[in-house]
Amino acid sequence: MTEVTYSASTSIFRMPYILLNRKQPAEIKGTKPTESEQSVLDPKTFDAVEVDALFEGMNRAETQIGQAILYRSLAQPTHHAEVLQKKQEALRELAMNPALLNAYEQFIKKMADGEETLYHLLYGEFSGGFTTDHPKNKVGKLEFGGYGYRQFIDGTEFAIDLVEETRELPPVQSSYLQELIQAIRDFGDSRTYALMHGPFYVIDGKFKTKDEKPSYWPIPRFRPSMFKWLPTLIFVLIVSGLLYFFESMLVELGANYIGYGILILTVPIFPIIVQAVSSSDRNSVIYPLQKLFRQSPELIKAMEALGMIDELLSLHRYAKASHHEMILPEIVTAGQHTLTAMQAKNPLLMNTNAHYVANDVKLDAANRLLIITGPNS
Repeated sequence: MTEVTYSASTSIFRMPYILLNRKQPAEIKGTKPTESEQSVLDPKTFDAVEVDALFEGMNRAETQIGQAILYRSLAQPTHHAEVLQKKQEALRELAMNPALLNAYEQFIKKMADGEETLYHLLYGEFSGGFTTDHPKNKVGKLEFGGYGYRQFIDGTEFAIDLVEETRELPPVQSSYLQELIQAIRDFGDSRTYALMHGPFYVIDGKFKTKDEKPSYWPIPRFRPSMFKWLPTLIFVLIVSGLLYFFESMLVELGANYIGYGILILTVPIFPIIVQAVSSSDRNSVIYPLQKLFRQSPELIKAMEALGMIDELLSLHRYAKASHHEMILPEIVTAGQHTLTAMQAKNPLLMNTNAHYVANDVKLDAANRLLIITGPNS
């Protein structure tokens, strides 16, 4: 029982979001409290309750964002009772509905398979040259060969799949899950999603969705590929014209062989043109869109929602995997801080110490301090 102050409209989402406008991928354990940034736990208390070890023992999350959300819940626990009550309601709904639980498990597994591609798009650096699907081994950086086309395709496909898969999920009753699903669906209605889904167009250095582009403007849509039909067509027409000229106009001079010489000289120019166009795409399209996506509140919130769903499932898996009885605590608001726990066990010791003894704990206004010694900590 904990006394808290909150409004009726307390959001289940927390600020700042895990992916909020970062320039590098978020670390799973990036929300550890510090002397300058702390909430419920200060650094000394964080170490005393062994949060890192607790996370390693509890973590069953499938996605990177889910693991980061779970770690944040332990390292910087919320003090809003209403949010915790909503979270428990969602956990109970999943536990009591096997079909619903299975649908969400399959959803998270599919998202976990492609999640990394979104981070490659959001935080990748593209050095040109040959394309590579995997980043170079550099600390704090995701550096790829190529110009970002492959990362753009895979990352946007993940975002599209996230929305489409969410639309296929069965309806839920708990308000917590409803808010999470709605956040992902709201992303599906955003301009960021429209640009990711395509087609989109580059007009005067600005990006236009299909609905934003004037219908009478004959502008080709952007294609994330090194080979563009217009530059390729122009190059082929020029080379064909040169061949025609030397073979047809100078045939009486016996100089038609010059055409083949010109062809041999012009062929190496084509890769240079391709690289120049690709470099232009990277600098004027891929990187600006990367920054736009990274700063998109709808995308950031949708990923936060994905992680929070995965966190719920991780907590459920942890409880199911335990050999000891586990229950959700009753959380209420009261006039004073109170903690009552019957047959409580330290989660870091109960599976490793054969002599572990459960304890009854009661802390209130009359009993404000309790010391437990021996094999129980």
